[in-house]
Amino acid sequence: MDQIDLFGNVTVKALKMRWSFSRLGTFAACPRLGYYHYFGGSKRKAASEPQKERIQFLKQLSAGHLVAGEIVHKAIRAYLMNAKDGQNWKLSQVISFANMLLDNAIQHSADITAGVTREYDHRAPAIIQELFYGTVTAVILKDTLREKMRLSLTQFYNLPDFQGFRNGALHENSLIERKISLDYEGILVEGAIDLIYPSADNWVIVDWKTGENDSEESSLQLLTYALWAHEELGVPLESISLFKAFLTEGIAEPLLFSAQELRRAKARILQDIELLTEMEGFGDAANREAFSACSQPKVCAQCAFQEICSKN
Repeated sequence: MDQIDLFGNVTVKALKMRWSFSRLGTFAACPRLGYYHYFGGSKRKAASEPQKERIQFLKQLSAGHLVAGEIVHKAIRAYLMNAKDGQNWKLSQVISFANMLLDNAIQHSADITAGVTREYDHRAPAIIQELFYGTVTAVILKDTLREKMRLSLTQFYNLPDFQGFRNGALHENSLIERKISLDYEGILVEGAIDLIYPSADNWVIVDWKTGENDSEESSLQLLTYALWAHEELGVPLESISLFKAFLTEGIAEPLLFSAQELRRAKARILQDIELLTEMEGFGDAANREAFSACSQPKVCAQCAFQEICSKN
């Protein structure tokens, strides 16, 4: 919307739009899910949403495998940060740390389901939606997720394919879980790099993966990180090495790219932003019907908002 300055001149209001890989993935999986996350559950948008308070609560729910994946990332971060400070954790310590975080999430989920309020020094653990909705028992879920985390962390700790990454994280200029942003004329492109470090004549960027290989979308995520390294750090394109580290498979897969592919990635981001911009008006007006529900059983079964989604 245009604005008028003090001298009567028309000025163009800067667009405050954010793009991130997670936002893109949410809308791609289900537009209605995107509405709940970024409009219905927002404090600043969709003010007329009648179920806002409930949506904001349900935003705290997360599927068990996502909780486990986030915990694996936290455990790896803790290991690398301690190693950089000269404290070398044993594998048993890394797994124990991860199990503790999972136990906390399971206990918090049980408390919330039972209506128990508990104070936390920092951010409360995630609420595991399978436990909230009662689709699985805590015992079964704990055993399943603990085994998945154990496998991922053991692969990270022991496999030669990941040794170079562990060593690279020790470099004084390495960045571990660095939040990044690019500003394209008022449009913020955001993300978080799991690991970046200098090596010989290049910079290595690593993205830890605990799920399956979704090559196209995860490639876009890594290319976004390359854009940031090139545009913000001034690293030449030929000096950037990208890797997807698939922890459960024990594979470090390089992503080869060219300047043309980076231009395509940037164009894709700007195209996505145009689509998200078109949704802003409907979202701000709390018009959830404008965001179609995917109605895919597998997606719906893992949706935190299944309690309120009519799927119409």
